[in-house]
Amino acid sequence: MAVFDPVQYKMTQKRVWDELSNGWLKWDTLFENGAKKITGRLLDLADIQKGFSVLDIGTGLGEPALSAAVLVGTDGRVVAVEQSEKMLSIAKDKGAHLGNITFINSDAEVVKLSENSIDVALSRWGIMFLPHPVEFFKMIRKVLVPGGSLVASVWGDPPKVPMIGLAFGIIAQAIKLPPPVEGTPGPFSMSNEDKLRGMLLEAGFNDVYLESIPVEFVLESPEEYMDYSNDTIPVWLKQRLQELPKDQLDQIWSEVGSAALRYKGADGKIHMTSETVCFKAK
Repeated sequence: MAVFDPVQYKMTQKRVWDELSNGWLKWDTLFENGAKKITGRLLDLADIQKGFSVLDIGTGLGEPALSAAVLVGTDGRVVAVEQSEKMLSIAKDKGAHLGNITFINSDAEVVKLSENSIDVALSRWGIMFLPHPVEFFKMIRKVLVPGGSLVASVWGDPPKVPMIGLAFGIIAQAIKLPPPVEGTPGPFSMSNEDKLRGMLLEAGFNDVYLESIPVEFVLESPEEYMDYSNDTIPVWLKQRLQELPKDQLDQIWSEVGSAALRYKGADGKIHMTSETVCFKAK
């Protein structure tokens, strides 16, 4: 029976996100058009003030760090942590005009931060990929100032998140991809709200608030969704697909396109409304 190896997992994740950096940059504008709703909600929940010290965990291409930097002003500071060097390089370029962000290339679970130094810790769709969430939450509690808060978002149940899970699910079924080893983190590993609340309470947070928010991602056509999916799936999965006979590969992408059509709106565009769970823990 296979056993989850967190060390190997972290090495793989760093490589995967490095490889995906250009694909996510290509679709950054489209994705942010929907994701900005969650960025805004996280910042509202965090009640960030001028002069705050803010930590962004798994900043990816820079959000919500860049938006938080505007709110804290020149007297505040933002620390943006990202394990992918290539993703962080893009985030640095996007934030070059801001002088109050420190970008740190590090595994978020071992980043060195002073205790009682952060007013708000943020994460937008990042903490689901951490292999030791309870231990991580405990670490965050230590770096937060008294009364500080952790405010983050995770994806909801897979069937309710077509933007992320629709194409992958069809591909996985078509190539008979085995399920991940038990305990493996992933985009939907924190979709169970009761489990998420339990982990936060176990880590020592006493006041936990959760809410579900629908996020609408709008694509021009099924073909655009297919292109987006092809650019944002892991390279190892692309390689598996490329090994298939052309007719089988064409059939898989045809199924993805047909499934995307279910989300066609009256305007003729594809509206991938996807569920996000936002929470605040103190």
